[in-house]
Amino acid sequence: MINTFRYYLNKQGKIRKELNKNSYNVYIIHVIIMGGIALTMLNTAIPSLLKYLILTVSTYVASNLIIYFYRKVIKSRIYIKRMKYNNA
Repeated sequence: MINTFRYYLNKQGKIRKELNKNSYNVYIIHVIIMGGIALTMLNTAIPSLLKYLILTVSTYVASNLIIYFYRKVIKSRIYIKRMKYNNA
């Protein structure tokens, strides 16, 4: 079983590379995101197990999308502004 995982999963594709870059920042913000999503689901009339599943998946997706957006858009704009300021 270990050899199977080592053979098939010992690669880093495009998605895994992005998730790896996001991992620390996701670790920092996921609690805030989870709290917000949990508060919105607090009074919904769905089973607890389904709430847990929705909360887990939505927190994972939302945290990674927020960090990806931050890294690609906002951080690059800050970098461009710094470069213009330093060259002026």
